[in-house]
Order: sequence, then C-alpha cells, then structure tokens
Amino acid sequence: MINRRILRIKAMQSIYAFKQNEESDFNLSIDKIKSDFRDELNIKGKVEAENIKEKELFSIESFRKIINEHAAITDVVEEDNKSYKIIESAVFSYKEKRKEDYRTNKLKMLAEAEGIYKTYLEIIEILIKFGEEDENFGLAFNRVLKCLRSNYQLSKIIEEKSIRWETGQVRSWLKLLKKEEEFYPKPGTEFEDFESERAQFRLVVRDFLFKNEVVISHFEEDDLNWSENKSILRSMVINTIRELDEEDFEDAPLYLLSKNWEEDKVFFQQLYEFYVAGEVEYEKYIEEKSKKWSVDRIAAVDKILIKLAICEMINFPNIPVKVSINEYIEVAKNYSTPKSAIYINGMLDEISKKLQDLGKIRKSGRGLIDNK
Repeated sequence: MINRRILRIKAMQSIYAFKQNEESDFNLSIDKIKSDFRDELNIKGKVEAENIKEKELFSIESFRKIINEHAAITDVVEEDNKSYKIIESAVFSYKEKRKEDYRTNKLKMLAEAEGIYKTYLEIIEILIKFGEEDENFGLAFNRVLKCLRSNYQLSKIIEEKSIRWETGQVRSWLKLLKKEEEFYPKPGTEFEDFESERAQFRLVVRDFLFKNEVVISHFEEDDLNWSENKSILRSMVINTIRELDEEDFEDAPLYLLSKNWEEDKVFFQQLYEFYVAGEVEYEKYIEEKSKKWSVDRIAAVDKILIKLAICEMINFPNIPVKVSINEYIEVAKNYSTPKSAIYINGMLDEISKKLQDLGKIRKSGRGLIDNK
C-alpha cells in the first residue's frame, strides 16, 4: 500500500525533475536570444557586428535579471529599446516551457503512483496464468488460485484496465519457476490445509517473482522506479495472499493503492501545486535562517525537502507540524547526504517557529491544537 511518505518522495522527485528542466529551459531561451541576433547580423552585415554583439549581451543580461529576480520586463528594459521585442519573446518562450514542464511533471507524477497499482494487478494476474498454463501448479495451489480467480472485484478491475500477459511470456517464466525446487511444487503435491498452501504460494511470490533476475529485468524495463516501487509491490501482493479467505473469497476486498486514494491523490497534487506556487516565498524563509552559508550552497535535494516541509506546514491544516518535519527528515536519511537529516531538522525547527510567530501556520482538528 502506498502511504503518504511514498507520495512525499514522489513529489520530491517530480519537483527535482521540474527544477532540472528549469536550467534547460533557461539555456534554450538564451540560445533563442543569440539566434535572433545572428539573424540580425546576417541582415545588417559585419559593419554592425560590434553594435549587435553589445545588444546581444545586454539582452542576455536583462533576461537573466528578469528571470532570476522575478522582475517585470519593463522594470529592466524600456519598451522603446531596440532589444525589447527580442527579450520579451525570450521571456515568453521561457515561461511557456515552464508551464509545459509543470503540467508534464505533474501528470507523470500521478501516472507513476497509479502505475504501481497496475503492476500489482499484473503480478496477481500472472500468478493466475501460471495455474492455467501449468497443470501441476494449478492443482497444487488450487484453493489459493480459486480465491483469486473467483474474486469478482479483481476480475472486474483486471478487465477494465486491460491487464494481459502474452502466453509466451507466461510459459517462459514458468520454465524458470520449475527450476526452483525449493518452492515449485513437486508433481502430486497436496498441502495439509489452506494455510500451508497459502504460505508456500507466498514463497513463489517473494522468492521468484521478486528475486528472479529475468523477471526483475522485465519490470525494470517497464518501471524506471522499480528499485523503490519493488518493496511496495511485494508488500501489496504478499498481503493480498495472506488475507485470502477460503470461505469468503468472491467479494473479498483487494489490497488497495492506499486507504483512501482519492483523498491521498488530492494531497499529492496539492503538495506539488502549492510548492511551485509558493517556492519564492519558501526560499526567503531558508535565506533568513541559513547562517553558515548561502542558499546556493545547500544541496539541491535538501533545499527541496525543506521547502516541501514549509509548504506542508503552511497549506495542510490537518497535518501536525511535527509530523511534517519528521517525515521529511526520514526522507532525507534515504535520499540525501549523511548529515542532511540533522541539518534539515535544525532548519525546520527554526523556520516552523518563525512561521508560527507570523501566523502562517494554522492547524485545526483533534490533536492539532498548538501544532502539537
């Protein structure tokens, strides 16, 4: 099951990608300015080369100032300046690229989270296919497979999402599975009871589907984040098997993407949206509290995590401040430098006090009085 820490991690990764796009978009707009002046040089000739070069350098510097200082074009260059149109065009081009990156990364972020559920269904489906293609496997795990095959909700959603496995793929993996004597059932195997059958079936999931190099390679090709999604999926599938009930399986609930995906999805989207909308403000809070070195020297991931925590403290009144801080400290332990967690903890502790003094943090609900 996807919990909110995983959503925070995926939001961080999407924002990191969005920030990486920023440099590329910036350089493309600089290239556009240079291209426009090359065109002017081709028209006017070399006699104007020095003058055109001066205008190009002025335009690039003006563009940098407009973007880096979030200034209006008219605050930097007068409208009657000969370079105004070129600068205006470059700024417009840059902002359009940023809008497109914003939309693309947001959609990709949601697709990756929801893709975990699709992969979960694919794994359940191939287990069913193993039983259909291999008589010995089907007989040995008859009761478990019956629970999966007969689950109305599972059958319906697999059909809706068009989950399909090619027969050749299923048979290829079955050949690999048959070589694993430790958990592939011997011909004529009959388990004492449903629990022992289910326990052995879980081994097939844990030690074959999530450990075999060929199988893993397949999922890695389909999912660029397989290395981190793998543990989530393994937990979802194994818990699904563990919770099967031989007596009541037709309407048994599936293991869900999250306890309340629609609610978590809103949190996920808003975290990304609020971050992008408020990043300039969040940067100022970091600048005020960064005593030892400039903000530019703070690791990129650390800065994103601090800003995400600030974003969450300000915009999500139902999440306690301490929860937000602790969550991003835990993320830092796995995704940043060894000392990052300590640094982020200190920064967020000071920034949270500042935000409370400013009245920026307003928590409501049980257990949230005084931000505790």
